[in-house]
Amino acid sequence: MQRNILLAFLFASLPMMADDWMARIDDYVYITQVSIPGTHDSATGHGFTGFLGVLFGESMGRTQDKTIAEQWEAGVRAFDLRPCVDGDELRINHGILSTTLTLADALNTICTLLDEHPTEAAIVIMRHEDDGDGGDTSWSKMVVALLNEDNIKAHSADFKAVLTLGQCRGKMLLFSRDKYATNPVSGGFISGWSHSANYTDQTKGTITAKSISVPCYVQDFYDVSADGATATKSAAITTMLSFYSVRNNNNRLWCINHTSGYTESSSDGYRQNASIQNKVVIDYLTETAGPTGIIMMDYAGTDSSKGIDVHGMELVQAIIDNNFLYGARGNGIESPTVYKRSTAAYYDLSGRRVDNPVSGVYVTAGRKVQY
Repeated sequence: MQRNILLAFLFASLPMMADDWMARIDDYVYITQVSIPGTHDSATGHGFTGFLGVLFGESMGRTQDKTIAEQWEAGVRAFDLRPCVDGDELRINHGILSTTLTLADALNTICTLLDEHPTEAAIVIMRHEDDGDGGDTSWSKMVVALLNEDNIKAHSADFKAVLTLGQCRGKMLLFSRDKYATNPVSGGFISGWSHSANYTDQTKGTITAKSISVPCYVQDFYDVSADGATATKSAAITTMLSFYSVRNNNNRLWCINHTSGYTESSSDGYRQNASIQNKVVIDYLTETAGPTGIIMMDYAGTDSSKGIDVHGMELVQAIIDNNFLYGARGNGIESPTVYKRSTAAYYDLSGRRVDNPVSGVYVTAGRKVQY
């Protein structure tokens, strides 16, 4: 017993391994109670193509330094992909800037990663980046055809009002912010997406799939170039975190909380914002443990980009570690336990907090377990 406590103390400061981190969460835990790191404009880590992309992509449109596969390796499990029509394929853009990555290649890469890591689940959030194709109406038909391809369809999870992690392992949950058909091929449609800093506006989103409709809170206030906007963004992030991590008890409710944004219209503007807002979430999680929902960030998987401290790996790791510091609700088995951390906390070798080192009781996924 004393040896276990000593080892727990010695290893408490070591980060959890990002690889296959969902494997350490029980099947019955609701996926809405899992804290999930994600990336904003995920494909920009692949670089740019086309006249405008080559000319302005690096200086104006980059929000990631890592590729999709590298983001996954860092622990990212949610991806923001914005395809537009480019001839006979769907190319992922950031506004008018074309990346080198197509939607087909991105989704098939994620399928391969899921095959290699079957304990994990992926979330893909799409939108029609119509700035890149002038609103080409063939987008919808092309998306339907792609999502019906055998490999992608085999890896796509059916959306239900309440989903457990076990139901999503080895699968992608595909959400689209734009309707491409009357009903989604898989996953669901997100409506009411908010770019407002006002919390009330952020609570008006929904995810729909056939007869299913569930709430989806979205904080995506991104233009922080005005005076005082940086502080407004930080407050918007922490307000959503405080609600979702401490007060939310609705397992149908999804939350997508963005640290991403720009202080000026440039790649350095994204870096400068990340240096501030990624740290906001890290600091929050040093004090409070509880489900964060999906946190979409810039420069995930790297702590320094072009000489700016963006805290992207540190934030991914903090979100992953956070999963093992609270009891996640699952199938009605006990309520989540939210902890205020203290310097006296102990952790076992898998990163789980030891509540009482004397009696050897720790809490994991909503259950108290003796060891």
